[in-house]
Amino acid sequence: MKKILFFIILAINSLISFAADDVNIKDYKIFASGKNFLSQNNYKDALTQFELLSEKYPESLLFKSNYANYYIGITYYNLGDYDNARNFLERAIYTPKDFKAEDPYFQKSKKHLFEYKRNYYLAKIYLEQGLKDEALKHFKFLVKNYYSKELETYEKMALKELEKHDPYFEILYMVKYENALPILLSLKNEDILALGDFFLSKGSYQSAEKVYSEYLNLEKKDVHQVKLSLLETLKRSKKYDVLLEKSSDFITLSDNSDFYYYLALAQMQLGKKSDAEQTFSKVKTGKYKKAASISIARILSSRREYKKAISILKSIKSSYANNLLMETYIKAGMTEEFKKASVNYIKKYPYSDQAAYYRFLLYKESQNPNYLNWIIKYNINTYYYELAYSIMENMRNLEAYPLNYKSRIYREKVQRLESLAELKDGEILKIEIENMDFPEKDRVFREYLMSSIYEKGGFYLSAVLKSRKYQNDFSKYSNLITFLYPRYYDFMVKKAAKKYNIEEALIYSVILQESVFEPSLISKAGATGLMQIMLSTAKDMDPDITQEKLLAPDINIELGSRYLKSLLTKFDGNIPKTVAAYNAGAGNVVKWKSDKKGDLDIEKIPFSETKKYVKRVINNYYKYKRIYHY
Repeated sequence: MKKILFFIILAINSLISFAADDVNIKDYKIFASGKNFLSQNNYKDALTQFELLSEKYPESLLFKSNYANYYIGITYYNLGDYDNARNFLERAIYTPKDFKAEDPYFQKSKKHLFEYKRNYYLAKIYLEQGLKDEALKHFKFLVKNYYSKELETYEKMALKELEKHDPYFEILYMVKYENALPILLSLKNEDILALGDFFLSKGSYQSAEKVYSEYLNLEKKDVHQVKLSLLETLKRSKKYDVLLEKSSDFITLSDNSDFYYYLALAQMQLGKKSDAEQTFSKVKTGKYKKAASISIARILSSRREYKKAISILKSIKSSYANNLLMETYIKAGMTEEFKKASVNYIKKYPYSDQAAYYRFLLYKESQNPNYLNWIIKYNINTYYYELAYSIMENMRNLEAYPLNYKSRIYREKVQRLESLAELKDGEILKIEIENMDFPEKDRVFREYLMSSIYEKGGFYLSAVLKSRKYQNDFSKYSNLITFLYPRYYDFMVKKAAKKYNIEEALIYSVILQESVFEPSLISKAGATGLMQIMLSTAKDMDPDITQEKLLAPDINIELGSRYLKSLLTKFDGNIPKTVAAYNAGAGNVVKWKSDKKGDLDIEKIPFSETKKYVKRVINNYYKYKRIYHY
């Protein structure tokens, strides 16, 4: 009997061991091992791992998604086996399903990096195999009319390869990356135009202006879009005098609505409102017609010609026009019209920031506390929730989501994903998460699991963005709302808060708004790292700082906190003024209106972006204080 019992236990242990092996994601571990060898230039051992993966797990999602094919192809390439390298790389077409949605900074300039790597190495292989035309075609795929920092390296390498076969590409490289604009006219017209678009997307407005101007001097056929690109460049670089001159010149040659729009913008910025109104009215057709009409309505509203402004705004279907219409109703004292329109909007978008704003305005007009209760119920992640809470002294009570219970039900899936997170490969996590299947009744647990696994893997940006995607669900539960207001880099934040005697909640609030906890973020303006510090600001505090050093989370948090402390000191500890100054500069905040208590009148901040910024950071600040009991 004892022997039988022993064998039963042994069999059960074997089954458990087998299940554990399955949970322990052997295919992914083998792949990760191969990638690790590849990163160390140990190509033979990398290939051994990849061959083992192919032999044992041919049905792995790593192959079904094509993700593994790129790495296997690169391994063969480095071993000089070009036939196998080509075979795998030609099949390495991989883009995550949610790549665009995952990345808030995604734009057309940010094609998936794999596409560029793949095309570059395929071109190199075609060269080795004597397929010159195919190689040059793939190198040319990498020469784009837009700028992307992530892809710059591959474009540069492609241009260097192309110049070996045609010196023309050396000129293109020099103009594009060495600012050799004097030799611009050596290029073909279509390449000059592409360079203008490249510099515009890069934010190099001076270069873009020169390139577009040269192109217009050369090209005599229809160049309407190029003229618009030049005008857009002048607008972005705030050269309003030149914008006025150029748009007027273009109108002389072609009485086109688009040119009138840019002329009116220049007139507005130069303080010529009445001229701008007349010019905007000449924008009869084209893509700027709606924007021109909204601008006319704003001018009319500023002159208190509210009925005319309202008439225009009611004819325009856009959220911006709708918001402006509401503001105009309020300014005009048309309370009933505002009530009707705002209630209709709230019914459509009850959870939106704008709905919270309208509810608060309705409360101020009627003093009906129900509006505040609705804010507390529907708009917990808004600035107006904090205002409602301060008046009602009542907060929304959140229940706990049954995470432990659900985790037991889906134990194997949870263990599998947790094991995957330990591999620290974001793409592997995406592949697995994209293929997770849960019943609708457990949708919230699936959402939690995605955020939780990204967090465990150290992919904080993805964790927060996933959480925001499902914020209406997460905001219902006390143990899920923390994913919307996380405390990543907590040791560094604690250290800086203690050193400069400022609240951790304030530091976290700024990081969440500035970078969403993405340490490598560099804005077009040059704001860098977790707290998006300008290098010039950082140098005021540390003359030896470089942008590379500023990307380090500990240094960034330390200097960002130091800067926050200086603003807090300047504004006597006033949080709204400090936050506004962090975004728009202390000099601007000093000029802005304060309310009766001496606080910054947030609703009257003249910069719309700063107004939004302050509201979001203030909301973050109080959420951190409340959730974590600061």
